[in-house]
Amino acid sequence: MQNYSEKEELQLELHAPTSISPLRIFLSATCVFGIAFNVLVFCKGNRTNKRQASTTRISLRLLALMAMADTISLGALLLMLSIQYLGLRNPQTMTVVCKIDLFLIHAASAFSIWCWLVMSAIRYIAIYRPYAHLRLNKEPMFAVATVVLMCGLFEAWILFDVKFDVRARGCVETLPEEWGFRIQLAEITWSYFLPLVLITVLDFRVLCCHSVWKSRGPSSISDFDPAFTDAQCHRPSKPATSDETQALYIKTVHSTDSIPKPAYSPSNNSLDKCDSPQNPLAMPLCNPCTPSLSVKSKTSLSARNAKPRSHRRAQQIRILKRCLCISVLDLGMNLPNYLLRLYFTMADISTVEKIANEAWFAFFQDLSQMLYFAQFALNALYLMGIIYQAPRKKNMNNGNATSGVSKSGVWQ
Repeated sequence: MQNYSEKEELQLELHAPTSISPLRIFLSATCVFGIAFNVLVFCKGNRTNKRQASTTRISLRLLALMAMADTISLGALLLMLSIQYLGLRNPQTMTVVCKIDLFLIHAASAFSIWCWLVMSAIRYIAIYRPYAHLRLNKEPMFAVATVVLMCGLFEAWILFDVKFDVRARGCVETLPEEWGFRIQLAEITWSYFLPLVLITVLDFRVLCCHSVWKSRGPSSISDFDPAFTDAQCHRPSKPATSDETQALYIKTVHSTDSIPKPAYSPSNNSLDKCDSPQNPLAMPLCNPCTPSLSVKSKTSLSARNAKPRSHRRAQQIRILKRCLCISVLDLGMNLPNYLLRLYFTMADISTVEKIANEAWFAFFQDLSQMLYFAQFALNALYLMGIIYQAPRKKNMNNGNATSGVSKSGVWQ
């Protein structure tokens, strides 16, 4: 890199471009609104954290950590955009700012993507290992701590590689080309493409199970399927044996003895005959298809539980679809930037210099930067929607829920 005297460096810095590009305006507005939205997500998540179930509380903590990482990334970008208005002229100070800013942006972006992977793993466990999902306590936080250490370790090369270039008025790399190629390729692979593949596999499995779950009807006898009831009612009855007849007679005698008989009248002769032991087969037998009191109570309980259960399932499906859409959108907005970085890493310098002045290439660069940093602001809006739709714990102190069944009819 060419050396400059202090006078030349000062002249280069003083003659910074005075015109503000549309890209800079868009990025500055994105940072301001994104930071405000992420602060709202963080505050809302902490306020509603104590009112949620344990499994929902884990997801809310992950969302709060993602909002914090997005805020750090947007704050670092806003500092980089406004650095020329802060009066900093020392190249050493600018080098320190470049190192810290790029480290925070890269580490926070990688942390956010790996947090999406943790949430995809939690969704996968909830679908395929529901009992293990209910036992989750600190395991997701341990995974997040591992991700934090991994991001800090794998992005530490930026602190040794980046330096402020006075002529370029930006941050440049100083490592040799061979080492820079290897480090850039490894960083792009582990921070984006590896979690992208894992998230795609896990969410595809969840979608496959979700399609089967959605098409599955009542699967238990407690749902009182009419087809099951009709099959039971039209089942051919087996002739009663003598032991069954005697047991039925004894049960009927005990039940009729407990009922007070009316006064004698000629119309009661048939009842007397049915009560006598000499004519047990003449007793009127009840229809086996007539629902008893216990069956009626179970049917009424199932009818009360069917609507809340379907409403809860519809809410879970709606939240699941929303989370999957957010994951796809987030990864898609990261894709152009990582593809561009991969191209700069793999292509020859002569090829890059040849297309660097093309209008379409400059447009693609600006678009990739806009999408890359706009995701941090858009995530806040979607995360706020998830937090507002998060299911809350059932209030068991309500007077209407004293029998082990909540007001919605779902067992706690």
